[in-house]
This record gives sequence, C-alpha cells and structure tokens, in this order.
Amino acid sequence: MKRALYISFFAFLFPAVTPSQDTVRLMTYNILNYPYVAATRADTLAIIIDDVLPDIMIINELQNNSGATTILNNAMNTNGRTYYSKAIFFNGPDSDNMCYYDNSKFGLSSQRQLSTSIRDISEYVLYWKGNLPSADTIFVNVYSVHLKAGNSPSDATLRLAEAQTIKNRLDERINVENVFVGGDFNIYGDDESAYTELTTGGIVNLYDPINNAGIWHANAIFANIHTQATGSINGGSGGGLDDRFDFFFVNSDIVYGDKSVQYIANTYKAYGQDGNRYNSDLNVWPANTVVAPEIASALYNMSDHLPVIMDVVIDPTLGIDNSNGINWKFYYSQETGGLVLSCNKIENDIEIEINDLTGKRIKQVTFGNSSYARIQLDNLRSGVYLATAISKNIHHSIKFIVPQ
Repeated sequence: MKRALYISFFAFLFPAVTPSQDTVRLMTYNILNYPYVAATRADTLAIIIDDVLPDIMIINELQNNSGATTILNNAMNTNGRTYYSKAIFFNGPDSDNMCYYDNSKFGLSSQRQLSTSIRDISEYVLYWKGNLPSADTIFVNVYSVHLKAGNSPSDATLRLAEAQTIKNRLDERINVENVFVGGDFNIYGDDESAYTELTTGGIVNLYDPINNAGIWHANAIFANIHTQATGSINGGSGGGLDDRFDFFFVNSDIVYGDKSVQYIANTYKAYGQDGNRYNSDLNVWPANTVVAPEIASALYNMSDHLPVIMDVVIDPTLGIDNSNGINWKFYYSQETGGLVLSCNKIENDIEIEINDLTGKRIKQVTFGNSSYARIQLDNLRSGVYLATAISKNIHHSIKFIVPQ
C-alpha cells in the first residue's frame, strides 16, 4: 500500500504501542583518489562531516584500505564522535568504494562486490537497530556506484553495461526492499541509455527523488544541482560547476514508504551548491549562501565533486496494511497542496478531519459514498498536521507535513 512523500502512517488497532522512529541522513561523495592525493585531506573531510553528520555515507575513488581507515579515524570518529564503523574494504580494479555508518543506529548485515569491466559496484545491506529485538527487522540496501567517465559514445555504452549490472542484481534479489543507489554516475543527461536503464530497465524501477530529469551538462537551468567540477585543486577536473554527475536513485519503497523507510521532501541536495556557481569554481565570489565560508573552502579543497545528501524517516508503522482487504491510499500531495483519498470499499459517508498537533480542528469535510476524494489545503501554513478518515468500516489517520 503506497503513501506519498512525508507521510507517517498510524495503526489504530494498537494505539498504545508507539514504535521507535528515526530521521536518517545519507551522503554520497566522490573523494578524488584518496589517499593518493593529499592524505591529509581527512582533516578537511572532518570539517564537512562535522556539519553534515551523515548516518550512512558511501564514497567513490578510494584507493586502499589505509585510506579507508584514515577517514574512519581522522574524519568520522573525531571531534568527540566514536560511533562510526566502516564496511570491509575490497580492492577491485581501478578505484574502490566504502560505506561508513553510525553503529548506534545501524548494523552491517552483508556486503557484496558486483564486477564490471571498469570497476566494482559495492552492495551494502544494513539493518536498523531502532525496533530490535522484538519486531521485524528493517533493512536498507545501499549501492555505491562509479560509472565510466567520458563523453564519447563508447563511454556511454560502457555506462549502460554497468547500469545493467546494477539492475540485474536488483532483479535477482526478489522483493529487495528500501534501495538506495548512489555515487558518481558520470551521466550527462536523461537521454543517455544508462539513465533509461536505471530508471526503467528490468523489474525494479529507480527514481530520482527530486524528479529533475533533463540535459544537465552545461545547462544553467540546473545550476542548483550541479555537482562537478568544484575546481582544479589537487589534480581534479576543472572548468567550473556544470555537470550533475552525483546522484542518489531510490526504489518505490523510499518514495512511498511501503517498507517503513520514506524520503523526506526537500532534503535532497547537492551539498554546498547555492545555484550561483555555474561554470565557476565553488569558492569564487559571491560568498556561498547555503554553507559557511569554512565549509565552502573545505568542499573546494576536498574534491572536484560535491557530495549529495538526502534524509529519510524510518518508522515501523509506515506501509502497514491494517485494512482487512480494504485497499487504501490516503496521503498529502505536495505537488497539488491537498489530501487525496481512494479506497476500494467505502460503506456509507466518509468524514475527513484535519487537526494541528495541538488538537485544534483546521478543517472537516464529509463526502458521500465515494471511492475517491480530493481536498485542497492551499491556505495551510507550513507545519505538521493530522488527518483522519472515518467511515462505517474504517478509521484511518496519517500525519503529514506542509513544507515551507
């Protein structure tokens, strides 16, 4: 049963039980041939980590286990932090990947390398500790990807083959849940075959959380999501920020919250990108409007890529079907600014009531015996609200957030 963005589902069958809930930040970062170029950059990365505080971080262009350990000790577990762990390092062809995670929230269940003709794709299966040991385990499946670079037809063909490797793996993992595919994809636009394969190939479709398809390369329209190139320091690529190479793709579980994990709207960002850097280096005038000067400097000195971050909510009550054969969709649509209700079995009239968190009634609407209803909420201020739908055979509530 699907839910729209920013929805928390509450099961009224057991109202006294309040499972744990958590907000989790994911981060993907190409760290520019670490530690072959300036191993002391771990101190620079620490400045970024201090500000982002990711719960799960995947990286590309790692060169050896020594570098992986240096990042753990000098960038992650520093400034009072002691709770980060890393996955096992595998030395594949070309550069490698790594996953770091907050071990107070997550454990590493398994990991696997997927071979391609260029470099490995890394699979990390983590489990959330928030509802253990008495409840079903919630898993997240994270893939760290670095596709073939270059803008030639042959480069695009190789990227397609790598994308097919990812999708084949997802398809063979029947009913795989809560999928995040992140990294440096080196894709120039949504017209590339690799992008088409990732989003529509095979059985498991992947989605761009911000739904911002287009020809990103050298296109000022997409300046606020460009991730490469921050500058030519440390031998990285130059030419200024004019490409969206770095992504998170997610499966439908994350979009709709079907498996207890859901994307939080407006949290997906090219971290440090304020939209004022088109075809220029990250640290040029004017001053960055979204991060402090020391953060902008750290991002410039760390890598020729910007990291991408996104937040999700983990809530065991998300996606629970408590309807005894009644198929529900009840959600807030950020796009239309209203509530949408559909149900295959409505008996008698249905009443929908919206309250704020103080219990104050904001709106109440009654519909006839209808399987579909839409309620516009154009005048709601930003904040958290509770909507309840009541009919003869149902009593169903959602919490939704109206963003700023």
